[in-house]
Amino acid sequence: MTTPYYIEKLQPNEIFVFGSNLRGAHGGGAARQAYDCFGAEWGVGVGRTGQCYAIPTMQGGVETIKPYVDEFVRYAEQHPELFFWVTRIGCGIAGFTDSQMAPLFSAAQHLANVAFPRGWRELFVYTPRPREYYISKCMYYSGDSSLEDDGCESDGRNAIVVDYERVWVDEHFTEDGIETLRGNLEGYKEYGLEHFNEDDGVPVTLKALLWSRFMHWSSGHETAEDFMAWYREWYLR
Repeated sequence: MTTPYYIEKLQPNEIFVFGSNLRGAHGGGAARQAYDCFGAEWGVGVGRTGQCYAIPTMQGGVETIKPYVDEFVRYAEQHPELFFWVTRIGCGIAGFTDSQMAPLFSAAQHLANVAFPRGWRELFVYTPRPREYYISKCMYYSGDSSLEDDGCESDGRNAIVVDYERVWVDEHFTEDGIETLRGNLEGYKEYGLEHFNEDDGVPVTLKALLWSRFMHWSSGHETAEDFMAWYREWYLR
C-alpha cells in the first residue's frame, strides 16, 4: 500500500508518521499538518503524539535519523493493531532526498501495517525474512528434501507444486532470485491478477511464480481466466 500524496483524514486506528525536529516546533510541511489536523502536540518531537508519530530529521546527517527510524520500526512491530502512513520524511524542509531516506526504513518493508510514499519500496535494501517464514506460507512444501515427506500424490501433480514452492522459497535468498520474483510479479500485474484471491493466505509473489510456470507450459496461449481456474481447481484443491 502507498501513502497518499495528501492525507485529509485518519481512521481511528491510523497513525500519521511525519518528519519533525527535536524541539517539537511543528511550523511547516507535514509537521504543520500533523499539528493542525491530527493532534500532534507542540513541544513533542519524538514518538507518538496525538494521532501521529514524530521522527526528528533536523538535527544533523542521515546517520542521526536512523536511530529514531529504528525506534519507529520497533513500535510498529509491537502495535499490529495500528496502521502507519509514512510520509516523505526528511524530504522537505530537512533537505534530504528519497534515495537517502527510504533505505532507513528497509527493516519495515515486511510489515503489513506500514505504508510508504510512492517509489520508496524500490529504494529499500532488501532483507529476507527467515527461511522458515517462507516455508510456512507454502501449502505443500514443508522444507524437507524428500518429496514423499510433503504428501505428494502418485500422479506427480503435488511433486510439481512442491518443486515450484521450493523454488519460490529459495529465490528470496539470491539477487537473481529476487529479480526473478519481481519480474514474475510485474507480468502477473500486467494480466490484471494483482488482487486475485488476495485473501486466501498465499503470497502474491508465490501466485505470480505459479502464473509464470502456468504460462510457460501453455506457451503463453492461455488467458488470465484459464490461470484462475487452474489455480482454484488444481493448486487449492
